[in-house]
Amino acid sequence: MTSTAYTCKLCRRPGVAQYDETAPISDLSKWLPLLHCNHCADWLEAKNRLTAKIAQLCRIIQVGQAWHPTKPEQVRERTAKLTSAADGLEVITKAMAGAACNYFKLTNVWEQDFADLLAENPAQHPRIITDYLRRLSKMVKPRQDQFKETL
Repeated sequence: MTSTAYTCKLCRRPGVAQYDETAPISDLSKWLPLLHCNHCADWLEAKNRLTAKIAQLCRIIQVGQAWHPTKPEQVRERTAKLTSAADGLEVITKAMAGAACNYFKLTNVWEQDFADLLAENPAQHPRIITDYLRRLSKMVKPRQDQFKETL
């Protein structure tokens, strides 16, 4: 195994990656800018997985909102599906908030408004998720090493 220094693509922290010399890597310099530290890679994996689940539930809500049944049993079915999807959004948004707060090293900050906005505007779920995560990232205190003075 050979070690090489890299900078995490997301948090810009330095790290050391190990790779096998026999691996078919033609140009290591092209791979180094793509590397993430374990902390950031775990966050990206969780964010992508949870965003996909939110998108799936939002699609169910969109279909349910567009469906206007006339028979009573269809109305009950529609109501049950919408309620189930809204409850699922609450669970998934709590998981998203937990993962984001873990990544940003914050106390768990989950707001009911996050799930409510997604349920009310399912077509806008990418923007709603992005805005929520942006607000969380702004709550992070700046690291001391970001403000080192160079003399």
